[in-house]
Amino acid sequence: MVDCVSLTFIAALVPRDQIISGSRILGRWPKNNKYYEGFVSKIDSRIHLQFDDGDKTSHDANDKAAVLFDRVPEFADLKVRK
Repeated sequence: MVDCVSLTFIAALVPRDQIISGSRILGRWPKNNKYYEGFVSKIDSRIHLQFDDGDKTSHDANDKAAVLFDRVPEFADLKVRK
């Protein structure tokens, strides 16, 4: 479990098109605004998260502080625009 709200500024650096279903993330739990490990289970108008402990939540897709990557992505994993 990661327990620090000081990481929220990093979320603005994660392009939304890099977060896809299955991405491992640190997701914000809305009841305490702390971040926990999990993955993106679905994306529509909301980003749906499932945490490693089985809990689930969702956030508005425009909420830049909702998710953070839990690791620095490898270059090959990123989408590169031409």
